[in-house]
Amino acid sequence: MTTTICLLVRSPFDDPENGVEFARAALRMGLVPRFGAMDTLSLRDGKVVCDTYTIALTASGELDIAPTPQTAPLDTFDHVQVLSFGRRGAFLDKLQLLRLLAETTSMANSVDALMHLNSKYYMAGMGDVFRYPETYASSDADYLWSVVAASDERWIVKPPAEAFGRDVFLISRTDTNARAILQNMTGNGEGRYCLLQRYVPEIRQGEVRVLIAGGKVVGQYRRRSVQDHRTNLAQGASCEPYALSAEEAALCERLGPWLLERGVSFVGVDLVYPYVIEFNVLSPGGIRTIRELTGKDLSETVLGNILAK
Repeated sequence: MTTTICLLVRSPFDDPENGVEFARAALRMGLVPRFGAMDTLSLRDGKVVCDTYTIALTASGELDIAPTPQTAPLDTFDHVQVLSFGRRGAFLDKLQLLRLLAETTSMANSVDALMHLNSKYYMAGMGDVFRYPETYASSDADYLWSVVAASDERWIVKPPAEAFGRDVFLISRTDTNARAILQNMTGNGEGRYCLLQRYVPEIRQGEVRVLIAGGKVVGQYRRRSVQDHRTNLAQGASCEPYALSAEEAALCERLGPWLLERGVSFVGVDLVYPYVIEFNVLSPGGIRTIRELTGKDLSETVLGNILAK
């Protein structure tokens, strides 16, 4: 029987990077993929459903996406992969619906991992598994400022669960904007949380994105900051092919099984050795970047490893 896959994206028509890569790979592998619109997720007659779009490959290898959706129960698919949370306002509702779906349906990354590993809080307590920069989290700007003011170090200020390098600041106690940034990041008294993380000087040599699928390293590349302190490609950083050092490879070999135990079949790990900076669990970029850098297409390898686990 042919394996059916639903790739949950914000919109199938906005070039969702991993959605496109996995859809093409699935079709080449003889599988039956559909795109699902994450913001249409709902509960009907006890079933988690959403609008889905059939996909085919054109003669030139491009995706042909049906313009009209079909509402389908997601438990009719053999496998569901969440590649976007869609609009932020209904984030918790969608996670709760996905948790119900997970009772009956295979998912690439567990709902628990999507909820917790995709943020930064969980990582701070994993010191026996990997090194993580000294980190504080609070909605109290005065407290966070007291940490900065008592140190000669530089600090990164960032949201707990954001992407593409948005709202990531580098501050120190000599920065006249530091208190204002902390106040703004905590919502100016509205109780919004932010993270304060000790700046890792090793990042000047670049940050390595490692793709791990099915517990195995499948590829990596290095990003270097260009315009400011951020190493995100969306913020103008450069990227280059990279070979892991023996120490980096050993760390990733330990992380693979640890991640699988937590229901993570596909993740982008950001390394600034010896530190793990971030786990990108939702839809880690890298498949397309590695193909552009090296000519190697990892999409079938990644999808095959995910399905095998």
